[in-house]
Parts: sequence; structure tokens; C-alpha cells
Amino acid sequence: MIVPVDIISVQVNQNNSLFVTTGIDYDSDGAIVGSEITAQYTLVPGDDLTGQPTEVVNIANALWTPAVVEAYKASQPKPE
Repeated sequence: MIVPVDIISVQVNQNNSLFVTTGIDYDSDGAIVGSEITAQYTLVPGDDLTGQPTEVVNIANALWTPAVVEAYKASQPKPE
């Protein structure tokens, strides 16, 4: 029997943004027989985390201290 298993990958970038990949692995008796990426997106320090997977929220909360969020905002170009 093939069982779909949700997967989440989180890459932390140099500026503390998070590159998130979600997908599905198809498992058959302990062997992965296929994979499918369902979404890829980037979150930056200070973004709203509502609706994000628990793993993403936990990583963001650990990394995005108030100092990190302020440093990220200060590094962005000012609108003219």
C-alpha cells in the first residue's frame, strides 16, 4: 500500500529569511516511491506566521528575535 506523507523543508538564508518547501513523499513499506513538491516560498524576518506549519513557526520564533527583525528591516532599501 502506498501512503502519502507530508514533508516540510526549511532552509535558513544568510539574511535569516526562510525558504520553505512543502511536499508529499509516497511511501510503500518503508521505501519512498515518489515525491511531489506542493509549494515553495520565502518568509522574511517579521512576516506574519499565521497558517504556517508548526516546524516553520518554531524555527522562525527561534531565529527572529526583535534585534534580527530590526536589522533585516534596516537592511532593506527605503521607498522613495
